[in-house]
Amino acid sequence: MELYERFTDIEYKTPKGVRAALSMSNIDPIWQMIDRYRRQYAKLLDLKTFNASGTYYYVLSPALEEKFSALFRKIEDFNKAYKELDNDILEACQKQCRLDSLSYLCQVKGIKVSELTLKAIINKMYRDENSELSSVKGYLEALEELAYKGVNELDEDYLAKEYEFVCQTNELTSFYRAGRSNEYMVRIQVGTAPESYSDDIPLMMENLVAFAGNDPINTILKSLICLYALYAIKPFSDNNAEMAYILAKAVLNKFGQGVASSYLPLENLLIPSDALDDCLGQTMKTRDMTYLLHYSLGMLNNSIDRILDFFTKQKQNLIREEFIAKTKEEELIPTPVETSAAPTRLVEAPVSATPVTMVEANPNPEKEVEKVDFLPSFEGERALSAPKSSLSDKEVKETAKYLRESHPGLSRGQCLFYASHCTLGRYYAINDYKKTIKCAYETARTSMDKLAAEGFYKKLQIKNKFVYTPIKQGENK
Repeated sequence: MELYERFTDIEYKTPKGVRAALSMSNIDPIWQMIDRYRRQYAKLLDLKTFNASGTYYYVLSPALEEKFSALFRKIEDFNKAYKELDNDILEACQKQCRLDSLSYLCQVKGIKVSELTLKAIINKMYRDENSELSSVKGYLEALEELAYKGVNELDEDYLAKEYEFVCQTNELTSFYRAGRSNEYMVRIQVGTAPESYSDDIPLMMENLVAFAGNDPINTILKSLICLYALYAIKPFSDNNAEMAYILAKAVLNKFGQGVASSYLPLENLLIPSDALDDCLGQTMKTRDMTYLLHYSLGMLNNSIDRILDFFTKQKQNLIREEFIAKTKEEELIPTPVETSAAPTRLVEAPVSATPVTMVEANPNPEKEVEKVDFLPSFEGERALSAPKSSLSDKEVKETAKYLRESHPGLSRGQCLFYASHCTLGRYYAINDYKKTIKCAYETARTSMDKLAAEGFYKKLQIKNKFVYTPIKQGENK
């Protein structure tokens, strides 16, 4: 195999990567052959480059085309596996996808956060005031909006609406940045590529949105190109990574990938690394998008394989649980015992001379009433049992642990009760706490008052009875 084939078809190397692979400082003759080979298969894109200085292109040699086709098949496997998920495990799989996405995003943004905290955000149980995690919560809301409503028109108005979600605001005071982004100084410190000039942003974004909605190339390639192009432009003052992911997933959603697109783990594509910086810098310098597309192959294969393994384990657990339940059910069925019965002797009944009286059937017969010596007491109970949260037992325990760590003033019982009784619009009584935690009435009363004082519940009085209703996270205590 020639070097130009090796560093294109096997490893799509930058000049820096070729020097390192060959341990050579002067690679000019070799690079000329590599460049000549790549240009044979170059395909122009109708997309303006960094600072609108030209148009992007990508290389599609037969070997690279097969690599990209393998990625397309992997994403189709993900979509198929998602659509075939049993309803009993669908929610758990969706939450794992979200957990992976938020975990990758926090790595991109350099936010140190525990898995318990991310699970609390996903389960709508997060109550801390941490400005670092505001855009993470907003990004989750944007993904849920995408999964629920899809994309009608992929335009700048759509991006503005999603940016409101990410920024956690109902009214934007500005959209595209007017100067340097707030991320610029961070990138200067680590030596990564610069961003586009603010004067060029409106034209570049108009071109990018038009490309996203109209270019006829493969949807998955277009999605990845949009992701990296927006991240290179950095049109917003903050949260450019979140918006790059949203644009990429919106492209997938609109052009055939459907609901599953919002769960596809693209977020690891922008985790900081020397390799990513090298590919970004070379793409901006040469207009060749293949560096980033090839970089995404390995990253996406890893993240998709991880979530597909989780899907498989959930299916296996479900089959195991169904088998165990069926086995227990069969064990409860009594085995019939054969008994030898004496032959039945038929005897003719004598004919009675007494006339038969016809009685008309009552169409509404009265039911037999069971007699009891005393009436059971229902004091403190309700006709409808207090509904618990939709969290699984494991999630309830994890949420309680998160609450205990973030609110050390709460007891273990208080955390467990709230984690399992936090449905908005429901009303819980002191007896609910007493029965759930199995404690004295006075302990239950003081515990519910404590949760109300901490802003978890709103305490209401109905006649001579107190009830407690959960307060939505983020509302004033």
